[in-house]
Amino acid sequence: MAYAGNLERNIDVLRVGLLCGDYPVGDYNKFIVHEPKERVICAAAFRERVLHHALMNVCELYFEKWLIHDTYACRKGKGQLAAVERARDFARQHEWFLKCDIRKYFDSIPHEGLKRMLRRKFKDERIVKWFERIIATYETEPGRGLPIGNLTSQHLANLYLDPLDRFQSVDYLRYMDDFVFYSDSKAVLKSILGALPAFLGTLGLSLKEGAFINRTAHGMDFLGMRVWPWRIGASRASLRRYRRKMAMCERMYQKGFIDEGILQSRATALTAFLAQGDTVSWRRRFWGSRRKESGSNRVQRGGSWNNDADNCTSSNRNNNNPSNRNNNNGFRLCCSAAPHHEDAVPARFPFAACGRAGARLSRSDENQGRPAQVAGANTTGGRFHFLTKGCRP
Repeated sequence: MAYAGNLERNIDVLRVGLLCGDYPVGDYNKFIVHEPKERVICAAAFRERVLHHALMNVCELYFEKWLIHDTYACRKGKGQLAAVERARDFARQHEWFLKCDIRKYFDSIPHEGLKRMLRRKFKDERIVKWFERIIATYETEPGRGLPIGNLTSQHLANLYLDPLDRFQSVDYLRYMDDFVFYSDSKAVLKSILGALPAFLGTLGLSLKEGAFINRTAHGMDFLGMRVWPWRIGASRASLRRYRRKMAMCERMYQKGFIDEGILQSRATALTAFLAQGDTVSWRRRFWGSRRKESGSNRVQRGGSWNNDADNCTSSNRNNNNPSNRNNNNGFRLCCSAAPHHEDAVPARFPFAACGRAGARLSRSDENQGRPAQVAGANTTGGRFHFLTKGCRP
């Protein structure tokens, strides 16, 4: 990188600029993203991002000290998954919830209100002036707005809603501008909903249309997940987005725009988000249907080599008559109790030494001309079993 190529000089320029208060800020590269909704992203120049990190390395501890426990955005040890799990915990404790959002939050934050809050929090005038300079570099309308994409913007936006965090004494959690109140009384939540618009008005903000009260047992969409008292799943919007993005990645791969490594990394990233919830069954159905559509001969777990994708599962049956004979049965070896160590393989199964203890082995008849394969470890117990396709051991 150009910055790292002359690191000592760039760091010295930053040090002098911080002391003099004239380091340049506001050099943004703007672009639009459309997921999950259209937003304008402002990516600061790299040298300016170094300044943001230097500033927050000093100030983050103070931000952390002021915020309540149950706000989860842009904080170490918190984050999206912790917020979703906390929402599930509250759903187990209460019968009703009130879910709200703020209309165009980053674009609506008033500069003067944010500056007043910073002056109350920080007594060092140099720190306040640096924040004021950064805030002044961006406007969506006169005196309003923070640039989405800056590290400082995330922390400042999170801090600005600190008065809302102390608005009511009922159980409550917030992730940036998405927040939820919990209670066993629907009337209490109705009173909170009635008071919210006026309170947010004192901060120069407005409540987004669509705030609603519902029973926790009915589930709640929150941060891309669906939260019930007994489980966390993925929201319908997240499942649709997963299908659409996976289809797009596969089309790009088929047309040669990306290679297999990039396809795998993108699929892994998309799947990692869904894996935060109870989505195993849904993902199995999704990928199972795509295997059949692809016509691949790839062997699925527990299967054998047998002509095409439909025949590659051990549960498949061809419904042949009793006189039918073929040479394409395969088998695997499983272990139903984990041995004490990897070398503890029973002597009566010497071929298991090909892999780790309990490795699944797939073998074919010599007439098919395919060598034996080690499909991977599966140590779920201490008894070995043959699982075959179409016959019993």
